[in-house]
Amino acid sequence: MKGSQITAGLYCSGCTALILLLTPISTNAAVKLPAGTIVKLELQQTVSSAYTQTDAPIYFRVKEDIQGDGHVLIEHGALAIGRMIHSQDRQRMAQSGNFSYDVHFVPAVDGQNIRVIASASRAGRDREDTLATGVILWGVFGLLTHGANAWIERGSILEAQVLSDRQIDVDRAAQSAPALPVAAYHGASGGHTFEFGTSKTVELDLEKSRKLGVVRFKIRADPGIGAGITAGSHWLLASLDGAQLPEPVAAAGFDQKGVAFDAWSVLQYCHDGDNTLGFRTTLGDNSSMDASDIVSVHLVRRK
Repeated sequence: MKGSQITAGLYCSGCTALILLLTPISTNAAVKLPAGTIVKLELQQTVSSAYTQTDAPIYFRVKEDIQGDGHVLIEHGALAIGRMIHSQDRQRMAQSGNFSYDVHFVPAVDGQNIRVIASASRAGRDREDTLATGVILWGVFGLLTHGANAWIERGSILEAQVLSDRQIDVDRAAQSAPALPVAAYHGASGGHTFEFGTSKTVELDLEKSRKLGVVRFKIRADPGIGAGITAGSHWLLASLDGAQLPEPVAAAGFDQKGVAFDAWSVLQYCHDGDNTLGFRTTLGDNSSMDASDIVSVHLVRRK
């Protein structure tokens, strides 16, 4: 009897050990993200008091990993979306433009939105001296002098501060946004045309206001598309320099002159120099076709 009890005890001990071996060992999943942590956010678009409207989304990506206890809590490249609180175009009598925007949340690796405080305001360059000179030289017509618009360039850094302690489940990392699938067909670019100018390089003087209109891209279909496949007419601007945009930009129209986009919807994502724009459309058989074009931009800067 005693030997049977010993055998049973050994058997149970062996089962317990086997269960422990087969049970996944959980790490210290909950890691504290302390209040006051600074998260650097990189602006993904140029913001202008002339063209960026009140309530428009403002896109940022986390500049660098935020870590705690050897774990990544907020990942580099995570998308944070702010909002344009106020935007005022420049006015006559040298009244400069101004705007402000803020960000309330930044995503953690486990998918929860972390409450942060971050805001930025910008006012256009002071032109009161120019107004005074204009009045002296031109009298009442000098009052027509416009102020300067405010703008912040793509790539600028905004510091966000975490408002309260949060526990981040590092074992439950959220899945990254899926990459764009490889297109079955590849169109070719035949160049582009902006309504407001014909020069090879787009010169953007963002202190001034002017009607930008539309830009048309002449995209030729892939000759390998079968005869029974309908060419795509709903185009998206999907990437810049090979990186996905925070939100694809839908074309405003498509006709024999090309694929038309609101000019600012494209230019807001561009930087100084050459910009490789990636386009995509869905064909009649649900396959996709992409195309690319290079837009050269020069941002006018004044001290």
